[in-house]
Amino acid sequence: MIKNHYARLLLDIEERIADQVKDIRWIDQYYGQDQTDLRPSLAFPAVLIEFNQTSYTGMGGYSQMAAVTLSIRLLLDNYSSSAQKSPQKAKETALRCYELEDAVVSALHGWTPDEDLVQPLIRVADESQNRNDIGLRTRLITFTTSWECYAPDGADEYGT
Repeated sequence: MIKNHYARLLLDIEERIADQVKDIRWIDQYYGQDQTDLRPSLAFPAVLIEFNQTSYTGMGGYSQMAAVTLSIRLLLDNYSSSAQKSPQKAKETALRCYELEDAVVSALHGWTPDEDLVQPLIRVADESQNRNDIGLRTRLITFTTSWECYAPDGADEYGT
């Protein structure tokens, strides 16, 4: 059984998105797949998950509260135009990224994994990132959560 909080949360998020957002065709960790000069070999639309930063505060002894920021990167291979004079069907295809973003946010915002591993995920930001040079449209959605990290086995409340 996987015990690490990051690994467990990653797997739970993957499962949640796969279950709730059927149009997503690829879910994985983020390794900079969209930061190369070549288009990544993913199935689109894709979701890539990254744990950005964790800060810790003391709770007494060695126990801590972890405040975690994570990103959900939604990648689409969108070639349609949303220009004013574009046909309606082209506009709908071009703006699909926002519909998928809403579906991902609906699946994750306020959600807690079944095992109550962490506090509910809360969306705190989103932004667009274009990679037109490799034919990708990216929406980056940032969430926060937190969890308690307890003193190592054998340590008392004062860390000894």
